[in-house]
Amino acid sequence: IIIFVDDVQSLTAKSRKSSFSFCLILDAFARDVFSHAPGYTPERRASLLVFIAAHAQRIEANLAWALSTRSNHGISETSALFLAGWACPELRGANRWQRKGRKHLLQQIRQQFFADGGYAMY
Repeated sequence: IIIFVDDVQSLTAKSRKSSFSFCLILDAFARDVFSHAPGYTPERRASLLVFIAAHAQRIEANLAWALSTRSNHGISETSALFLAGWACPELRGANRWQRKGRKHLLQQIRQQFFADGGYAMY
């Protein structure tokens, strides 16, 4: 089941500390999974793209906060930003999201994972 947001602006009004990265990841997955479903109309596809773009814009605008936590937020937010750009190249900002997400994700991996595979947060 695909759920669409009626008021995309309300998404960006949420607390900047709320993580929308997993919503974006699931949205991108749903876009692929439902691409051949009879009910996946051009209107629903367009709505989902608007939703993905709103998530990516919100993540990008608050990326400094996620990176400052030096935690799983930095990894999940940068992963989602990369995915938005990679999975939805038709969106304005996609190239920037993909580059920025990749750059910061690689930095987060180097900063948060030890050579032996241990994780710095725990």
